[in-house]
Amino acid sequence: MISTYVIPIVFLIMIILWLWNKIDQMLVSMGGALISAFSLIVFDFVGFTEIIGLLFGTAENDYLNFHSLLLSLGYNK
Repeated sequence: MISTYVIPIVFLIMIILWLWNKIDQMLVSMGGALISAFSLIVFDFVGFTEIIGLLFGTAENDYLNFHSLLLSLGYNK
């Protein structure tokens, strides 16, 4: 339940840091993802396999999130 408040606040902080260019965008993204995953695991008791399903996708959706993750990491400025 706490994650419902934590994740949007982290998202807004990420947007502000991106706009100010204070920190590298990749570090901001990774930090936001880690904080979000931590809040889901600790506060909402989401299991590790469900977190992996959120990151990579599941067999039901053909691992769509994994394809998006590969496209994001493969992007070159």
